[in-house]
Amino acid sequence: MSNSFPIYGHFDLCRYAEDNFYSLQKVLAEQNIDKLKIFYFDDAYVPIHDQDILRIIEENNLKADWYFNKDYPLFYFYVVFNWYYSSNLKWKKIDREGDIKHFSYLPGATKGRPSKWAITDELAKRDLLKKGIYSWADTSCNTDSDPEPYKFKYFKNKLKLLDYDFPYSRNSKYTGGFPFPQTHLKNCLFNIVIEEAKDNVFVSEKTASTFYNYKSLLYFCSGSGGVQTLLDLGFDLCQDIIDYTYDSVDDKEIKVKLFVDEVEKLCDIDPKKLYDLTEKSRKHNINNYLQLMKVEPEYKTVIANWTKLFGIPFVLSWRND
Repeated sequence: MSNSFPIYGHFDLCRYAEDNFYSLQKVLAEQNIDKLKIFYFDDAYVPIHDQDILRIIEENNLKADWYFNKDYPLFYFYVVFNWYYSSNLKWKKIDREGDIKHFSYLPGATKGRPSKWAITDELAKRDLLKKGIYSWADTSCNTDSDPEPYKFKYFKNKLKLLDYDFPYSRNSKYTGGFPFPQTHLKNCLFNIVIEEAKDNVFVSEKTASTFYNYKSLLYFCSGSGGVQTLLDLGFDLCQDIIDYTYDSVDDKEIKVKLFVDEVEKLCDIDPKKLYDLTEKSRKHNINNYLQLMKVEPEYKTVIANWTKLFGIPFVLSWRND
């Protein structure tokens, strides 16, 4: 009978790496483990420490089962929901009479993510960044194989940070996508989200946060079929005003331009009219999100243990809802 041992995602593996995997090796020996169950729901493919874990598998003659985000796209929806629950924060509706922006764009990490480079340069080329609120928190636009930064033609690769007051981090300069800093972005209609995961479909905390925070989604996935994945989960992606032909295009250069075409098309619409066009979709999506969270998930133990790494409770519905 197989004796398996779980690793709860990329962050769990990083925890073992802190002592050079000594603690993991000790567990394998003491518990006579013959199989690892590696849940990479929090990454689209085996990222940092991949060579280490493959070495451990080989040296210990282990079997291994791998589970990825593409196999369970609801993973980050549960994580984000539980994060907001633990912070006792609910969504905030956009003020139609306020200073509405067309979009927010927080690309986060840029290293090894060429789609983010290309989309940002195309947005700058068309002078669209001024239509929304954006940050640029990472200028390391290169890859491990090529240390030279990507050469932008139109975008100036300089830091642009957002200040805001939010309980996620004591660092007021934090500009990542988990969760979106709603203090500044609460009146942005769309979140531009780029899910960069080689050629895999990936749904991260940025996508989940968009729906939870009552936004519409401008979604670009480096793999084909990401849009259909979200539609299959019951979300509305404003298909009546956005042409998602780009989602099935394999040529990355063409795909980027088609995507930015849709951004530009939305930016040509008056913000208040765009608010009205997307209001029904936003209401549907937050209700769909809450309904999904009431269903006990597959791999419930895995998600619960992953959230424990961050001190987040695991719940399946909002209090008093």
